[in-house]
Amino acid sequence: MDLAFAWLQERPARVGWIYANCVNILIKDEVYQQAVEGFEFLFNDGAGIEIAARLLKTPVVENLSGTDWIPDFVSRLPAHPELNQVFLLGTTPQRIAMAASRFSGRWPAVRLAGYHHGYFDDPAAVVEAIRECGARTLIVGLGVPKQEIFIGEHWGALTDAGVKVAIAGGAILDHISGAISRSPAWIRRVRLEWLYRLVTEPSRLWRRYLLGNVLFFWNLQKELRSNRG
Repeated sequence: MDLAFAWLQERPARVGWIYANCVNILIKDEVYQQAVEGFEFLFNDGAGIEIAARLLKTPVVENLSGTDWIPDFVSRLPAHPELNQVFLLGTTPQRIAMAASRFSGRWPAVRLAGYHHGYFDDPAAVVEAIRECGARTLIVGLGVPKQEIFIGEHWGALTDAGVKVAIAGGAILDHISGAISRSPAWIRRVRLEWLYRLVTEPSRLWRRYLLGNVLFFWNLQKELRSNRG
């Protein structure tokens, strides 16, 4: 976290996360791959990445879930007035309005400059809205890979609009709105949050976690064989 704030004192940054499903998408989506390769900060999230990193002999130090990292980042913004103007972008019209309301209640010292739902056809108009409200921190919750591609394709326009940090936040806005709840802390400690999410949102997530995990480890095995060859 300190490294991110130190970086942002000097230059803008894009922040995102990679977990097993992201790797599956990255393998077949070149636009997404190019987008995330441009991110200044790309953190690991989930047990799958930890296992893969260990097997590939590049172990990660810790799991950095965006659902934990982003609230911590936001809570520190009052100490950084140059970043303390936030714009929320994503989720449904109803949920983003609720997220905005709860955001201000949760972080009263953080200035919420504006927000917009994720169902838009004119990205330029959204960028202009961000410019007009003076936002410096942009939290995007459009889902993978849409959020990373949006940030990557419009990064120049966003920085011209004054954005200093753009965060690809996944379901963070749904969590802030209260529409999706976090798993209990003990489940997160044993790396089973994916199972909790699968049980609570089976129709939306069964492909990602059941089929997706199989595909991830299949691709990992191919990578391991390639390295041995």
